[in-house]
Amino acid sequence: MGNRLRLLVIALLTCWSMPCDGAGAEQQPETDYSKVTLDFDNFNPASRCGECHIDIYALWSKSIHARALVDPVFLATFMEDRIQNDDRFKKRCLQCHAPTLHYNPELSLNSGIAVEGVTCDFCHSIQDLDLQNTVKPFVVKWGKLKRGPLKDTQSPVHETKHSKIFESGDLCGGCHEMANMNNLPIITTYSEWKNSYYQKVDTATCQSCHMPLAAGMTVSQKHQKTKRRINLHSFPGGHSRAQLLDALEMKILDETKSYGKMTIRLGLTNVGAGHYIPTGNPLRKVVVDFYAYDATNRQIHNEQVELSKKFADKDGKALSTDLGILLDATSVTEDNRIPPGGTKVLAFQFMAPNEKILVEARVIYVYRNEAHPEMARQEKLITFTKIVNKERTERVVEGAKVQEEEASEKSKK
Repeated sequence: MGNRLRLLVIALLTCWSMPCDGAGAEQQPETDYSKVTLDFDNFNPASRCGECHIDIYALWSKSIHARALVDPVFLATFMEDRIQNDDRFKKRCLQCHAPTLHYNPELSLNSGIAVEGVTCDFCHSIQDLDLQNTVKPFVVKWGKLKRGPLKDTQSPVHETKHSKIFESGDLCGGCHEMANMNNLPIITTYSEWKNSYYQKVDTATCQSCHMPLAAGMTVSQKHQKTKRRINLHSFPGGHSRAQLLDALEMKILDETKSYGKMTIRLGLTNVGAGHYIPTGNPLRKVVVDFYAYDATNRQIHNEQVELSKKFADKDGKALSTDLGILLDATSVTEDNRIPPGGTKVLAFQFMAPNEKILVEARVIYVYRNEAHPEMARQEKLITFTKIVNKERTERVVEGAKVQEEEASEKSKK
């Protein structure tokens, strides 16, 4: 009992003597820099970087970048026979989902570094960009020098250099812009941002939304004086409900009634994304599910509107799988997504009684690959309700009162 109490006291004193509210860096054992060795002849595993960059590694390890190669949605398509039996298709996928393998042919798909997806040492070995080169848009040079957005930094383990590339959305363009095997653009997130007004604002880069500053330290303060805020390496995006909620706003623009028909116009505005909503994977959709109820809570109308980008093959057949879009799509048949800063106006019309009506609109974010329906994702983002037809109801009631008063006067006579 005495030993347990002594250990508890030591633990408490340790916590009191140092900050315990960070991302976990200060609870880690102290790193001896003299024992940290990097491979300057190849890419280093993320765990090696994590020996010093504890907070950054902890965030990255939970990101979709870290799971780029092993994400079930990606693997479901990558393991299809049509992909596996054609090296051209495989290389196109691995170009972004296992970039270390793509840029260093000496690595194998089974190597640990390849499984790490978009790993630390790959990004911080990018020397330059050539976005016109769709096969190898990144100019990569691994070695002792590591590049990043910070200025005036030094490391006892490797050389450091500030690079403006890391402050530009162009860095993301090498992967978040992709044409399929028929040279048809299917992922256009980068060009959507590039062609928007956001691109003209220095502070409105991809990183400003998807890598904002967060609490944490570049390296543990035990080793050297360091910044207490780091760029968020969890890269929140389409997989983050919070990110999606920040991007959309919905309201009723107007309501009109004519000949017994009610028309409700909804405005769905892209207030927070520097690209279209939805973007990225072509099978992502935003669905607006609209309902109307009468005074007895009876549903009198239901209608859905889908905002998405749709594709077809050379025969005009609609495509609803990742594999089909990647290999067979030859045309875009529809694109009614919401551009940056844009508003999509949706009109819903239905027969309505002369009474108060409750209208409800639900905004749902959907991913569905018809080849793998078990991996479908549905996220309800916004539920908007409002009572409409109120003025009309009051006019009807007033008219009824007038009729009652006239009838009463007649009866008295």
